[in-house]
Amino acid sequence: QYEKYIASLKLKHYSLSPLDSVEKLVKTGNDFHNCVATYVDRIFNKKYLIYLVNKDNVPYACLGIKLDSEPIMEQLYLDHNEMLEEKEYNAIRRNLLIRERNNNNEILQM
Repeated sequence: QYEKYIASLKLKHYSLSPLDSVEKLVKTGNDFHNCVATYVDRIFNKKYLIYLVNKDNVPYACLGIKLDSEPIMEQLYLDHNEMLEEKEYNAIRRNLLIRERNNNNEILQM
């Protein structure tokens, strides 16, 4: 589904990088001490998207988007699956934008 959807953050100091290969998933899972690599089947079966959230160009958190009838932001965690502070979590959630590639239709904006 990375071919179909583009996710972006309209928030200063933050950007998204897709984890769209087994190597990226394994590396990020090791770096963040989490289970993102276990989502590989769901990702390649086009049921899930995982992005690395960068803050000031430094890897910061992992974002999971479930692809159901509509994309749904399912999780957003720091290293060791720690929660973000509520204010920051809500800012990211409000500024997450998912669009269909080659079609500027907005799919999801929280």
